Amino acid sequence: MEARLVVGLPMLTSPANLAFWATLCNCWGVDGLDAVMADFKAAEAAGKPQLRQFCRAWNADLLQKVCVWLLVTNGSGGGGWSMGWGQLRACFSAQPFHSAALAGMALSGVGS
Repeated sequence: MEARLVVGLPMLTSPANLAFWATLCNCWGVDGLDAVMADFKAAEAAGKPQLRQFCRAWNADLLQKVCVWLLVTNGSGGGGWSMGWGQLRACFSAQPFHSAALAGMALSGVGS
């Protein structure tokens, strides 16, 4: 029997959305959350276009970090790794990965 790891990430769209996920995941008090919330609030205060751009960049960065983490923890040990080589290469090339992630988020309406 083969187990598969499925990683799902909420695409954060506002300080209120971040607060929702922090509450749902019981993350209040976790190191760094206050700083992240302050960044989201500053982007929101700057205006809707700035918040949208900030959220897209923040979410793309998080996706890249998770992708690299998956490579480091699972990519070298065989057994059940199913990500294709094209996707693996994208994880090590920040610009194409960010561009693809941003395009995907724009198509799905994230940050609008």
